[in-house]
Parts: sequence; structure tokens; C-alpha cells
Amino acid sequence: MQSNANATPEPAIAAGMVRPNDATNSPLRADLVMQSTGTSDRVFALREGRTTIGRDGRCDVRIPLPRISPQHCEIVLENRRATLFSRDEDLGTLLNGKVISEAPLAHDDEVSVGPVTFRVMLDNTGDAAID
Repeated sequence: MQSNANATPEPAIAAGMVRPNDATNSPLRADLVMQSTGTSDRVFALREGRTTIGRDGRCDVRIPLPRISPQHCEIVLENRRATLFSRDEDLGTLLNGKVISEAPLAHDDEVSVGPVTFRVMLDNTGDAAID
């Protein structure tokens, strides 16, 4: 059996552009921070796949207010990307103050669902904490 101790690494690794355990192998970490006045913010960790937001008790993030529809919107984390989908045309979902039906999310975006505003916190580094 031959040893690979003297094997030449791939050019991208040798150049320091890619590390063998690079963050691209780890899932995207994402949180929604519900911004509140006078109380501490609430943080909702988003999981890989679909996270639903609405008034319905089956939603992952439940907001029991009349100006929120039962299935208001959802966020999909997939392939290290976060996408916001509005599910209510009448009440609408805002991304950075603009009505959307579907839009990619970026770190520090603001998502408004009725009277509630969330700040999007994304971590693409694979670190355990989100700043």
C-alpha cells in the first residue's frame, strides 16, 4: 500500500483558495430576529428546507395577529441560499420595504409580515455563531 504523504495537493488547495473542509460543505445558518421596541428581540433559528410564517398554529414561526394570514410567507434554505416566498397576495410580504412574491434573502435584510419586522441574519462561514 502506497502512502500519499508526498502527494501534490490540488492546485486550488495549494494556492490557498480552497480548504479541504471549506465552509461550502456546511449548511447555511440563518436566523430571523423579531425586532421589538421596549423588549428584548426574539430569535428564530431557520432550518434547512422550508420555514413557514403565519397565524396558523402549524406554522414554524407563529404570529397570532389578525393582520397576518394563516400561511403568510415562507423562507426556503436550500443549496446555501435563502429565498423568501409570499403566500398571501392580499396582505403581502415586504422585503426591505418592497412588496415581493419571491426574492432571494441577504444578510441584514428586513422582512415585514403585517406589523411585524424581522431582520435576516445569515452566516455563510460555517461558524457556530451569527454576528
